[in-house]
Amino acid sequence: MDACTGFASAVRVVISGIQDKANAVYAHGQSHGSDTQEPLPTGPELMALADPLGDAAVRVRIAGPKVVAEEAYGVLDKCTDAMGNLGDYINLTASSPFSVDNPELAIIMVDGPIVRHSEVMTSIIAASNALSDFLDVARDHLDDWNGQAA
Repeated sequence: MDACTGFASAVRVVISGIQDKANAVYAHGQSHGSDTQEPLPTGPELMALADPLGDAAVRVRIAGPKVVAEEAYGVLDKCTDAMGNLGDYINLTASSPFSVDNPELAIIMVDGPIVRHSEVMTSIIAASNALSDFLDVARDHLDDWNGQAA
């Protein structure tokens, strides 16, 4: 069960980091043209957020039942979606001379996806919900955590 709690803790750190970075991008976009504009998060910063997830997911796969490992994969998918949305949001903000989160801005012409702060927050909520589902399944199979491979 230590693998389960370790994985859940790692996911919480990643979700929190994604939210912090998304809020930093939002603040960057709102301060276009200002002298106090903070730099956008970089690719290595985003990749560093996901570092703890891989090892923790492997531990869940090795120590837990198969159904719990499958739920962990679902959480990883949602975290990957949130990271991808954050990356798209950063790219859109970096390429725009104005705030992409401006509600009065109806149309943005870009080559890539249009991902704004609200879409990143929605994907964070989906990742949090997937984590909650994972924890429910892990609790339901608490007696199956015998350290044997799933």
